[in-house]
Order: sequence, then structure tokens, then C-alpha cells
Amino acid sequence: MKYKTNSRITSLIVIALMVVFSTLVYAANSAEPSKPSSFTLISNSTNAYPIGQVTNRTRGYIYTINIHEKQPTLKWAGFVGNITGSFALQDSKGFALYDWTIATTTGEVYASRHGESVNDIPNWENLVCASSANLTQEEEFMNHSISYGASSNEDSMSKTFTTGVSFSAFDIGEEVTISPGSCLGANLNRNDTNSGIGQNWTQVVLKDGTTWDGIGLGYTGSARYRPKLTYASIIQNDSMGFNPNETYDFQMILPMNGLTGSGVTVDDIAYYFYIELI
Repeated sequence: MKYKTNSRITSLIVIALMVVFSTLVYAANSAEPSKPSSFTLISNSTNAYPIGQVTNRTRGYIYTINIHEKQPTLKWAGFVGNITGSFALQDSKGFALYDWTIATTTGEVYASRHGESVNDIPNWENLVCASSANLTQEEEFMNHSISYGASSNEDSMSKTFTTGVSFSAFDIGEEVTISPGSCLGANLNRNDTNSGIGQNWTQVVLKDGTTWDGIGLGYTGSARYRPKLTYASIIQNDSMGFNPNETYDFQMILPMNGLTGSGVTVDDIAYYFYIELI
């Protein structure tokens, strides 16, 4: 059964969403991820409501039919795209004394639900791998399992971000190094298939040690303080993506509210995007 929600967040692949940008980050003595200089919507698509499959057969017979369905998920939005950039000797307003075009894009794209103010952005120097317990708390907030109002568990956060994800070590700014294969994460599809082999579009889940207060959402006691999670997608320069006819520099999936059912109203969720080019 296909569901509709009032917010229309029904896409299996949504290449862009309403995104609220964070304040640009400046570090006195180090380079850290920062707000992209531009963020342009190219397109978006979904197969959520195709027409039905027709079959016309002779009466009096019994037909055995095998059916396979890629059911569009309501719990996720996907972001894919390409990145251009430069290194610049610039002032606090972004005016460059000189800049150098980046020929091969490497680094990471980051996204977080937090970033409304300078004090709310991820604490880059303290980022570490998120734990399973951290993921469970976010999963509750995002209504990603049957226990929390979703229609299924198979596409929940804890089923998606798991151990054993293959990736090389990467640096965040000048202070943090994430060790190879150390985080919960996912290898996203290449050519419509997830082989799990090699460096296959890696995304991991991080936390910075700070928390957000869920008291206004009905959480009480110590459980009201939830870890601030940051999702990191490792850039793969000009590589085949989920669509075999397209190449991208990054692919990322971000959790959305998983509530479904008649009369359910689901609000859009804004994410703050950051990028670090190396």
C-alpha cells in the first residue's frame, strides 16, 4: 500500500529538500567544514505513484504470479550531486586575494539537523563515531520503527546504519581523524546495486558530545537530552552513482519523520549542510 502525507515527503530519491543554511564557520587557527558557497536544486524525482500493472488472461485458469516491488520509503530523503570549488586566500567576508581552482574534488559533505546559530553547529573538534544507543534515541525522535509509530522496521535507522561498513580513514578539520571502518554507517548503491565491496559511497554517523533538549517534545528526565548527530558522506570524485547513467561527487541519505497513516500530518525536516574540501 502506498501512503500519502500532507508534507509530500514521499520520495525514495529526493535530490534536494528545503534546506536551512548555517552561519559560516570561521576558525582562528584551523580549517574546518563550513557552509557551501552555493547550493542549487537541479531536479528531484520519485516513483511513489506509478500506474498499476495490467494483466489480461483467459478465464477458467489459475495463474501463479511472482511479484517484486521496490516500495518507496517514507523515512528517508536522498541527496546526490556534484561539487566544484577552489582554495582561496580570503577575508571574513569571503573576498579572495587569490584563489586556486580544485581539479579533483576530495573531502566530505556533512549534514545535521542542528545549525540554527553559531553555538548550535557541530563541534568539529569533538566529533567521534555515534553509538548504537545514540542511534536508537534519534530513531525514536524520527519515528523510525513500529514501536514509535512507523509502519515497518526494515527501513529504520538502526537497520540502515550498521557496523562493518568499509571506508578509509578521513580527517575532519585539523584535529580529528576517523579510523577506518570504525563508525556505524552505510554503503550506498552504485549502479542500482549495493555490492558492499571496496569504497562504495560511504556514509557514517557522528556525534560531537553535545545534546539537544527534547523537553518541548514530551521527553522528560535524563532521556530528554539527545545527542546531536552529524551525517558524513565521503566524496568520490566523478564516480558512477545509484543511476548507472549519471556520475556524482557525493551521495547521501538523511532520515525523515517515519509516521504514516490516515490523517497523519508530518512536518518537513530541515538539514544544515557543510562541506570540507581537501
